Amino acid sequence: MHTIREKRRDRARLSILVAKDNPEDAQLIWKMLAEGRGASFELEEADRLLTGLERLVGGDIDMVLLNLSLLDSQGLDQPPPRLA
Repeated sequence: MHTIREKRRDRARLSILVAKDNPEDAQLIWKMLAEGRGASFELEEADRLLTGLERLVGGDIDMVLLNLSLLDSQGLDQPPPRLA
């Protein structure tokens, strides 16, 4: 198993997937991350759990910030939706 640091040697940016259904919250997260020093990141947004999972399966995501109360989610007790 490789660590994030080992995987990122070839990439200059940290790829973050933000799964939030409130655009203002996603903007706030972006703002907070932008204030970090020495960190370079690329932010992608998904407004539903299934959309986020589909993007995650696509690869090249280093971190996921997930809202557990998305419209198609019911917290940790619900199994994730199936991907086609």
